[in-house]
Amino acid sequence: MDGWDWYDYRQDRQIGELQSQLGGVEASLHAARRSTKRLQSELAKVSGSLEQRLGRLATAFDAFVELSDLRMTLTLFDAHARVRHRARQMFGEHPLPGELSDVDDYWLAPALSALQAVTDGTPPDEALALARSRDAHRAALFHVLGTALLGRPDAVTEAMVADALPELDASPLLYQRAVWLLAADGALGAGARERVLRLGVDRLAALDQRVRSESVTAWRAAVKPDRPISVPRPLVQATALINALDAGERLAVLRTWVADALEQADKPAPEVDIAVKHSLQLLVDEGSPLELPLLTRERELRKVIESSGTVTRSAVPDGWESPVDSLVALLRADVVDDSRPGRRALAIRISAAHVIDAAEALATQARTPIPDEVEARTSGGPVKITEAGPDERSVERAVLRRLDRRDLKRRQIAFAALGVAAFVVMLAAFAGWGWLLVAGIAVGVAGYQLRRDRADKERARESEVQVRAAIRAEAEKCVADYVQLRRNLVLAQAHLEDNVAALRAVLTGP
Repeated sequence: MDGWDWYDYRQDRQIGELQSQLGGVEASLHAARRSTKRLQSELAKVSGSLEQRLGRLATAFDAFVELSDLRMTLTLFDAHARVRHRARQMFGEHPLPGELSDVDDYWLAPALSALQAVTDGTPPDEALALARSRDAHRAALFHVLGTALLGRPDAVTEAMVADALPELDASPLLYQRAVWLLAADGALGAGARERVLRLGVDRLAALDQRVRSESVTAWRAAVKPDRPISVPRPLVQATALINALDAGERLAVLRTWVADALEQADKPAPEVDIAVKHSLQLLVDEGSPLELPLLTRERELRKVIESSGTVTRSAVPDGWESPVDSLVALLRADVVDDSRPGRRALAIRISAAHVIDAAEALATQARTPIPDEVEARTSGGPVKITEAGPDERSVERAVLRRLDRRDLKRRQIAFAALGVAAFVVMLAAFAGWGWLLVAGIAVGVAGYQLRRDRADKERARESEVQVRAAIRAEAEKCVADYVQLRRNLVLAQAHLEDNVAALRAVLTGP
């Protein structure tokens, strides 16, 4: 019976391996059929002039022919392809059963075995050590990303995170961003988060002064009070006072906002970020060192075919080592991500130096000396005011601008009419006395306008007192509002040092 059991075991194992190989072949055939159908579909969509269409068709056809030849060469690496197929299936809905055959000098095979051991609850040390001996960086990165996707990040050590993320570029690469997000979202433990923090701080400190200034300016503008500074409309031109008040309010809000954000640093994310899966997929699809140039060319040809002969540049990273965005831009994206508090907290801690610079700049702006005299807008025009009261000469000018100007218009009409009458009288001496009627009419108009002018002057004298009282009341109201705004600024200035010190303490320690 023992012999028969051993025979059955060997037979089951061989059957499992054959099923795995058939799965890899079926996947290759499916990919080939899919590419052929896509080529036919895309070629039918080619548009443009006849010359352009022919050129694109020729380019796409040449790419298809080269791709067919390339696939024949890739059949020499069927064992490598089966490993990648098993890796894709492991992160799919239906992992393939059976043991995985090793492939000489290919790191993915033992790395996949180590990951399978983790999921089975067995020690992965031997397989993982073999994978790391073939490619330490890729094996560690695969293990970190894979265990996170499979829900077993507890199998990742701090040393493994260090191997997976040895540095952080000024424009982080896709895999760096993936590990960064896992650490920020609390999927890799506090040690991983601290490593990303150190790498981020060091990289941010190495940026040039221009980028640093832009980042500090962005931090100053990013945090806004819940409500804008309430400034009466007549005082909107007191820009120095308004800007100082706004800076003091922003500083207070920044202090509260940072403290609240850091309190939620340990709140885990609801799910693994898509960048992790995408990075792992590209890492697996990269292939072994021998296949690398062939698979790279295959992906290039597929892009040409899928774009109908037009070479395009995708905005999505096409390699696990492709740059994602600038470090500063990624930090800003994390800071405004309300759904991922861990990312926000880590981004704030990485940006601590810039946040403190922004706080000090706001404090400096809030201390800006305010002019003793400002210009307020009244219904009669601008009036200069101080804490002691309005300027009398500017009040008088505003009163004069408000007074009715019809008296001036009527005098102008009257003088014009008299001029016409004098001209007509002179004309009558030469052209006949019939023109005297016209002169009489002009004199009548002049008299009427002069009488109305005297009446208007009387009404103007009566209303002048009312206008002057109204303008003075407006000016006094502006003075009271101005005094209150200056008091508010003094109160805000009394807390500037405390706010900056509190921010510095919570971000860097006392």
